[in-house]
This record gives sequence, C-alpha cells and structure tokens, in this order.
Amino acid sequence: MKELTLIVFEEMYQNPVLFMCMVGGTITKLISVLFSTYLILWIQTFVTGSNGSPKILSSKEQGKQIYSNIMVIATLISAFVLPLVGKLCDLYSPKYTIPFAFIFRSGTTILFSYIEDPRSFGSLGVCIAMIIATIVENISVDSIFNKNLPKETRGLLNGVYSMAG
Repeated sequence: MKELTLIVFEEMYQNPVLFMCMVGGTITKLISVLFSTYLILWIQTFVTGSNGSPKILSSKEQGKQIYSNIMVIATLISAFVLPLVGKLCDLYSPKYTIPFAFIFRSGTTILFSYIEDPRSFGSLGVCIAMIIATIVENISVDSIFNKNLPKETRGLLNGVYSMAG
C-alpha cells in the first residue's frame, strides 16, 4: 500500500493537472449527490410553504412524484445530449470546456430564484438543465483527467480518482 501511495504522489507531483482533476472530480461528484438531495428538499418546501408563503403542493407524495418525473426526463434527455458533450470535450481544450461547464451550471442555479411553482414547465426546464450541467461538469473534468494519465499507472490513478469522487 505504501508503494502504491508513493506512486500516486509521484505522478501527481510530476503532473499537477492530475491533482487538480482529483480535486475537481471530488467537487463535481459531491455536487451531484448534494444536488439530488437539495432538489427534493427544495420541492418539498412548496408543500410546507416557505417563509410564510402559501402551500403550492398538496402533499409530500406530490413533491416526490415531481422529483421522480424530473429525474426520469433528465435521464432520457441526457442519453442523447451527453455523447455529444463527450465529443465536444474531445474536440475542444479543457480551458474552454471546464469554465463553460461551471458557468452553465451556475447560470442554472440562478434561475431557481425565479421559480414559483415546481409543477411548471419552467421549473422542469431549469431542473433538467441543472442536472445536465452537473453531468457536463463531470464529463469535462473526467476528460482532462483521462487525457493526462500515463499508461504505466492508468489503472491505479483511475482507482484513486474513483475513490476521490
């Protein structure tokens, strides 16, 4: 184990991009988990009424159904969009794809402040856009990480990267 750890540290020292990708991968994968948790909590605020506002949804079950619909639709759309995103990450430099991905996601986050009803098409669009933006972040960071892996330690570093995120 000590030898493997030394190899990982040596590779990251020789190529700092790998270390930055480890950090980026950890952040993007954590955001994915947090987003799904916060999305369901955000939808449920419309059941209880936040800050004294009237209830928009009649039950938590209705909120869970909205969440399920968002996730299913986002998954279906992602199946068509994400291969294109992967191709774009192969064609364009990470200095363009990574900032674009994070700006795209931050833009979708801002739109949440304008949603008044989680049942609306606008809500559905914003949620789906954020899910896709989050996956675009993952693909863009994964892409640069994989492009910088040395052949001799590719498996080891992929294992550490998977553990980090």
